[in-house]
Amino acid sequence: MLKSEYANEMELVKEIQNILFEMMIQFHEICKKHNLTYYMVGGTLLGAIRHQGFIPWDDDFDVALPRRDYDRLISIPDSELPENIKILSMEKTNNYPYNFVKIVNKNTTIVEDIGGKGYVMGVYIDVFPLDGAGNCIDQAKKQVTIAKLLRICVLICYAKRKSDKLWKNIIKYIIWSIGLKKWQRLLERTIRKKMFETSSYVSNFLGAWMEKEIMPREFFGTPTLYKFRERWFFGPEKYDKYLKQLYGDYMKLPPLEKQKSHHKFSYINLYLPYHEFLKGVKK
Repeated sequence: MLKSEYANEMELVKEIQNILFEMMIQFHEICKKHNLTYYMVGGTLLGAIRHQGFIPWDDDFDVALPRRDYDRLISIPDSELPENIKILSMEKTNNYPYNFVKIVNKNTTIVEDIGGKGYVMGVYIDVFPLDGAGNCIDQAKKQVTIAKLLRICVLICYAKRKSDKLWKNIIKYIIWSIGLKKWQRLLERTIRKKMFETSSYVSNFLGAWMEKEIMPREFFGTPTLYKFRERWFFGPEKYDKYLKQLYGDYMKLPPLEKQKSHHKFSYINLYLPYHEFLKGVKK
């Protein structure tokens, strides 16, 4: 089932949102069972506040956990997860291109374009670690800059796309020679330097907004329930300050040309388990 088989893209987005909503109910229950703190973040929190649900054109779900809880989430064995759910992480998954977790629906298939190379998984929730950024905003910004450069190296190492310019290929060959895992470990060490619980500033160093992701820890504060469709999920205590820092006037809709997904999916099948898709690819 390719995206082109739908009458329009919004039909596809609505189907993905329905799957994500059911997955988020499961994730919420997992966190309750294991006493894990989580927050809706980014466009998901914006959707909860502005739309009491998904942003109409959004096709993923974003949550973040303080590092200690994030690590505990990764350690949950598959046997304790719902049958349709799998946790993908750099710690557990071979050739995994991210430093953050994706919780995927095993009964679906999505091929996401990452730097020109496809990665096969199911419909997913993005799960980010929240790390300490220290007590000095300038040092935190430097840490974000270093993390950004390392994220680029991880992407280059995963995609392994040659350039038409010799000097670029020389740089890429050097990056490739170090290897994906080593770049990921270096990035991990960079963002784990300071503890969430003892830092005045914290950050989702792996998020899309770079320096804007550096926030006073008090913005997150006590996890607070917000209505999302007919359920309630946790978000930052000071949601207004959080959203204003990321989006400015967040209640204002963007222009029509920007009301679209930022993901690049080359293939989607909401009825095919992705391990079955992978079997077909290997034949």
